[in-house]
Amino acid sequence: MFRTLNVEILKLKRSPIIWFSMLGVAIAPVLNYVIFLSLKTNKPSAISMERYFEQCYVFFTVLISTMIFGLIAAYIFNREYQEGTLGNMLTIPTGRAELIINKMIILFGWIIFLVLFNFCLSIFLNYMGLFIQFDKEIIIKYLKIYLLTGVLHFILMPVTVFITLVFKSYIPSVGFSIFVTITSLILTNTKYGELFPWSLIYLLARYQEEFNYSRLYSITLMILTFITSLTACIVYFNRADVEG
Repeated sequence: MFRTLNVEILKLKRSPIIWFSMLGVAIAPVLNYVIFLSLKTNKPSAISMERYFEQCYVFFTVLISTMIFGLIAAYIFNREYQEGTLGNMLTIPTGRAELIINKMIILFGWIIFLVLFNFCLSIFLNYMGLFIQFDKEIIIKYLKIYLLTGVLHFILMPVTVFITLVFKSYIPSVGFSIFVTITSLILTNTKYGELFPWSLIYLLARYQEEFNYSRLYSITLMILTFITSLTACIVYFNRADVEG
């Protein structure tokens, strides 16, 4: 298992998509920084640390993260088909289920890294002209929110992975990520957002008001989505033609 993980890490170290993904998630804090620079000039009383983190988090979670993480998932699971190396990967030796699990571990680590990178970049940009006085409690609060958001994104990633395995292409996976991003954006402010797993990422991590439905129901929906889609990935990959 660790040998396969090492192979995956070595391949990623030589891949430019790591820098592309960092650039993608950096859009949220940079955009937020520009907005707050304008506020500092025109309406300084509107600036607060809580609002600074809240707005950056909304940009990241609602607009950007699902598409970036979906692209990463498609890349990790599709590159073996594109490069014709899947057969070689299975001769390490390793089982197909183990290969899926190893790639999911890489995906989880990558998501958490990008979430922390986004959070730390937000803090760094504050010292590039905003100089909002930071509060330790707010930093810890949003660090927890960001980490929970990363975990919730990972829980939904097997759906994108399954689409990638079936179509063996980036295009359907990226298209699906765009679709769920737009749908989530529409449903988040309605009660139906509590029934849509991708809207639940924001609602469970940040939303403080009472749900129309039980939170336990929403959490169960997320867990069932993870278990069902991950099982589908393993079953399909075990039966799929290696040469695809």
